[in-house]
Amino acid sequence: MADKVIWAKKDEIIWANVLRMQAEKKWSDAELARRAKTTPQAIVKYNKHHRGIGPGMQKRFAEAFGFPEEALLKEATITTETTDAPRAPLDMNSLIKIIEEQNKRIEEQGKRIDEQSNLILTQKDLIHAQGERISDQGKRIDLVAAMASKSQSDTDFLRDRVASIQDAINQNHAELKSKMKKASETGDLKALGE
Repeated sequence: MADKVIWAKKDEIIWANVLRMQAEKKWSDAELARRAKTTPQAIVKYNKHHRGIGPGMQKRFAEAFGFPEEALLKEATITTETTDAPRAPLDMNSLIKIIEEQNKRIEEQGKRIDEQSNLILTQKDLIHAQGERISDQGKRIDLVAAMASKSQSDTDFLRDRVASIQDAINQNHAELKSKMKKASETGDLKALGE
């Protein structure tokens, strides 16, 4: 385990201000570490005085709370509720970059929405075309069914007609047979003509 570092008065003042503001904001050590762009383990080391607070870390703590670095050096005067405490100046380049990134994300989302809209319209057109094809197929099926029905009617008519002709032939054949029998029994060929 690392030994305690002898902190300068400056480090003690900075850390006291950091702890006071952390308590006011109700941030956990993990949240403080995230906002100060360091690790929770580093916060533990600062708590135990195992690490000194260098100028880079001082700057990151100040940025995390929105104060200029010098404000962290003022003994027991800085709080997040102090109205006259100077704020860290806004970095306009960072702000512009954030806005540009947000605009880029919004533009990309707009493109994705347009692509999805086009896909939906294409699917709608495909569904409409399928509906028309199904309707056409239904019409063809109805036509084939009508033709089959007519064909069945024609077939039934022809079957009845053939049966009728067959009956007539059978009747004529029976009559002719009867006449031939009579003619052969009587020997009278005139009976065939009757």
